[in-house]
Amino acid sequence: MRSTDTAPRVARVTRRQALRLAALAAAALPLAACRWPVGEGARDGYGYIDEGGSWVAPPAYGWVGPFSEGRGLVTTSGGDHTLLGLVGADGELVADPVEAAPRAARLSQGFAAAHSPRLDMAYLDASGAWALYPRGVGEYYVRADSFSPADAFCGEAYAFVLDEDTREWGVLGTGGEWVIPPSFADVVHTYSGARPATRVGLAPMRDTQAPSLWGFVGPSGEWEVGPAFSDASWFHGDLARARDPEGGLVGAVDPSGAWALPSAYASVSFAAGSDGPVLARDAETGLWGTADASGWVAPPQWRGVGISGSTGSLLVLDDEIGLWGVASPSGEWAVAPAWDDVDERSGVVGGLLVARDAESGLWGVASASDGGDWAVGPSLGGLWADAELSFPMPARDASSGLWGYVDEGGSWAVEPAFSYAGYFSEGLAVARPPAEDDGEPVRIVTYVDGTPVPRTEDLPTNRQIAFDKDLEFDYREGSGSKGYEDWLEDRGAGDD
Repeated sequence: MRSTDTAPRVARVTRRQALRLAALAAAALPLAACRWPVGEGARDGYGYIDEGGSWVAPPAYGWVGPFSEGRGLVTTSGGDHTLLGLVGADGELVADPVEAAPRAARLSQGFAAAHSPRLDMAYLDASGAWALYPRGVGEYYVRADSFSPADAFCGEAYAFVLDEDTREWGVLGTGGEWVIPPSFADVVHTYSGARPATRVGLAPMRDTQAPSLWGFVGPSGEWEVGPAFSDASWFHGDLARARDPEGGLVGAVDPSGAWALPSAYASVSFAAGSDGPVLARDAETGLWGTADASGWVAPPQWRGVGISGSTGSLLVLDDEIGLWGVASPSGEWAVAPAWDDVDERSGVVGGLLVARDAESGLWGVASASDGGDWAVGPSLGGLWADAELSFPMPARDASSGLWGYVDEGGSWAVEPAFSYAGYFSEGLAVARPPAEDDGEPVRIVTYVDGTPVPRTEDLPTNRQIAFDKDLEFDYREGSGSKGYEDWLEDRGAGDD
């Protein structure tokens, strides 16, 4: 996601507007559903469980972020506004929550970016207090990214922030000092703070003097590659994606700014890892193949591509039969297309991937070689893997629709007992119990996937539907929500 908003900030907004905009910003956070606030003693919120499935922090929060650095971000109700706080490994709040809404999902390098009541931003530290004010207590930044660890670009933990006075982006250190003073129109944002693996210490920045052009800035804050591209990415290994402003097509540049892959494609991807082949999308057909400096290596033939790691194999969606398989960089099949869906986010990790069987419609963990043999399943209604494909892994029971956790052999490590289950981080996972059907409608942003007629265990009949991801029905644009029976009719209409 790239920020291009450098217009003057709206000076004063109502508290209701602030919470609404903060909620929209949180839609990008890696949770299956977001809803806040939830009052004390609520039965229907989010909390943390341990690897035995026991509650460490009760499900009383409206939103909960993945555990990180010994802390978890949570929101709760403050009456007519949202409170943001931190819980420790014991499940207890480390301090009284503050009036704020989350910008980041977790702590990174000791800080979490958050929206203030005025809609501008600062950071919460590990004690749960506001920190790193730009000019003193009560002052905030217009925008603020998560802190990243020291890397080739910066020798200390750093974050990109948009300064209120200059309306320009700079680089902030954890002591609140400017590592690079504000002097750029924009930067390519990674809100989690994670950057691609690279040995190249260059950051993609947009120029203030030529605001339509991007270049690459070194650790000194000076241009190492002057602004000459209409789009640019962080370096992956020794290459970065860039767009030629003249033809509008995309290629890859090296650290000197020279085209290592000609700007001749609709898009390029480094999903195969920093040392893998470059995936390129044909500008005419929209199909993907692999390319090098000489042109196509594997001609465009794939409808989609997933993260393939550094195995040398590519997770690809075949255009002709519409199934996923694993191909070599030259285009030969290592595993013939056999899966009708895969977890593209986790991709291939350690030679394994999360996939859905085309015949049964059930999920499991398959090999990226050996003919795609199943390591787990397929016997599950859903799986959600982290970037390391860690176990115990969140899994959805095909019969009840509830979520639990499976081990490496596919057995239940934690029995399915949750309406939502996130992956474990530092021994704790975000979870939510099944809603109790008390007859009272609850407004909730709900991502509904799977079967045309859902099981009531997945979505009790007292739920008010706000957004159906599968059918792309967004009721928030009209009445704001829709009743269960009316929604079922829409589901049926979508299947015709």
